[in-house]
Amino acid sequence: MLKSTYTKLVALVALLSFAAPAAMAHDNHGRHYSKHQRKSVKRYYKNRRKAVRQAAKWDWNRHNWNDQRAYLHSNWAARSARLNAAQRAQLDAQLRTQWNAYHNNSWNGNYDWNQYNDPRFWDYVHNNNPSVLNTIRSIFNF
Repeated sequence: MLKSTYTKLVALVALLSFAAPAAMAHDNHGRHYSKHQRKSVKRYYKNRRKAVRQAAKWDWNRHNWNDQRAYLHSNWAARSARLNAAQRAQLDAQLRTQWNAYHNNSWNGNYDWNQYNDPRFWDYVHNNNPSVLNTIRSIFNF
C-alpha cells in the first residue's frame, strides 16, 4: 500500500513537473485584445499631445507681433486692393493721422498706401494706437 501511494505521488510530481511550466507559460487566456488595445490607446494619447502642442504653437504664432508685422508687410498690396472706397477712405484717414504723428507732423511727402508699408511705422502703430491696428486686422481678415 505504501509503495503504490509512493508510486502515485512520484507519478503526480513527474506529471506536474512537465505540465506546470506549460500551464504557467500560457497565462493570457484570450487577453490579446487588451495588448493590442494598449497600442491604440497609446497612439491616441500621443496624437492628442501632438495636437495640443500644435494648437499652442498656432496660438503663439497668431499673437506673435513679429510674424504679424512681416505678414502685413508682405501682403499689404494684395489685401488693400480688396477694400471698397468707404473702407479705404476711413482707413486712409486713420493711417494719415498716425503717419503724421510718426513723423512728428513734419511730413511733406505723398500719402500713398505703399507709404504706410514700413515695418517701423507698424511698430509705432502697434505700440501707440493698437485700435487702428485692430481695425486693419479685422478689415484684412487676419
